[in-house]
Amino acid sequence: HITRTLDSVLRAARAATLDCELIVVDNGSTDQGPQRARELGARVLLCPGIGIGALRNRGAAVATGDSLAFLDADIEVPGNWLQLWQQAQAERRAEVFALDCA
Repeated sequence: HITRTLDSVLRAARAATLDCELIVVDNGSTDQGPQRARELGARVLLCPGIGIGALRNRGAAVATGDSLAFLDADIEVPGNWLQLWQQAQAERRAEVFALDCA
């Protein structure tokens, strides 16, 4: 799943002409997910045995950008996702932007 997730983020970043920093916080997966994430340019933090909140906090602590997006490994974002965020920011309509991935 992580490959599809990261591919979708990279496509959305290209569409929005944004650089993005990919940080994957892994809590002990036993598949090739961490290696695949590295191959796609992600920084991988290995943090086995901790909960989702702490995992997100670990990733946020090492992030260097101005904005954060939290995604689970099984999410594929739409290609215009970051363009929608840019529009909301430009119009000062939102400080938090959520995506319904039903």
